[in-house]
Amino acid sequence: MTDKGLKYTQLLKEATALLDGETDMIANMANLAAIIHENMGFWWTGFYIVRADKDGKEQLVLGPFQGPIACTRIALGRGVCGTSRDTLPAAASPAAK
Repeated sequence: MTDKGLKYTQLLKEATALLDGETDMIANMANLAAIIHENMGFWWTGFYIVRADKDGKEQLVLGPFQGPIACTRIALGRGVCGTSRDTLPAAASPAAK
């Protein structure tokens, strides 16, 4: 296994232990963002949550994250995050570095 593979394997073990027994989605996303950010050294690590706006149109809304200030709302189909929502289940996007 490569060093990167070992790092991901260890991260999975730590994250599983960290989240064990916690049922709150926001708390879990916050801790996952922190542990991934700390262990992997990414520039930005976090979550966008699909929510409807006042007209019922879906958009991405900023969730828990680590790193510099981020866009609060992103229209679907716009930019790396808004586009990847429909093309990737989850992404560590090289374009979002």
